[in-house]
Amino acid sequence: QNHLDEMGKGAYACARHGAFVPHSVVSFQKGEWQINMDYSICQALKQFPWHQRVLVIYDICCQWIIHFRERVSESEFLALWDSMEITGTVGKWHLAAHIPECFPKFSLNFVEGTGEVEGEILETLWSGMDEIAAMAQAMLITHHQEVVDDHMNDSNWCKMI
Repeated sequence: QNHLDEMGKGAYACARHGAFVPHSVVSFQKGEWQINMDYSICQALKQFPWHQRVLVIYDICCQWIIHFRERVSESEFLALWDSMEITGTVGKWHLAAHIPECFPKFSLNFVEGTGEVEGEILETLWSGMDEIAAMAQAMLITHHQEVVDDHMNDSNWCKMI
């Protein structure tokens, strides 16, 4: 796997509407590192300066969120709105694989205002990207990025019409 430009992708999407958040897509070079997802969420939250409360649903949020604000404050490349309150949760399907102590702390069932969101919208969005995965894998990195961007933009566009 040392010959690969990337090992995978990470992104954020609206849990209600299923639209990819602009500028939040990151490539994983050597597995899913927290710094990649820190960058992704900071880019996503920049799009919403008027929101005071934000719900972040991430497969391993129980580990990721512990020192998130510290990592952001120590980085010259990351920034958050100071007034933004971030609530971290784990999607319902992924939470079943966590230790029992994660359930009361990170379950969407106990977060006020979430309604009946399951928190796994990205899994359905990634399945739509599987159509282009084999084709895009053989492309040069710039063409690969352009094709992936195009499919994500099309996915967002189809939700608006």
